[in-house]
Amino acid sequence: MTKLAWIFSLAVLAVAAGGTAFYYIQHQQVEQPAAALPSSPEPSVIAPQQKRDDEMQRRKLEGIGSTKSLKPVPIPQGNTR
Repeated sequence: MTKLAWIFSLAVLAVAAGGTAFYYIQHQQVEQPAAALPSSPEPSVIAPQQKRDDEMQRRKLEGIGSTKSLKPVPIPQGNTR
């Protein structure tokens, strides 16, 4: 191999090694803060969801929004396309 080919090969290897090191450092920095977050949800977040579910169940049992109580709506005969 010529001297220029050796220099080019070493440059390619150096860039690849540098890129790998950079990727590893950046990837590790991104992963570390995510591990510090709490894994359990807050109780105040769960309570409104349960309240909303109870409200929906109550409405269903009372018949709010029943299709039986719907009334026909007249369609205007105006300018249609």
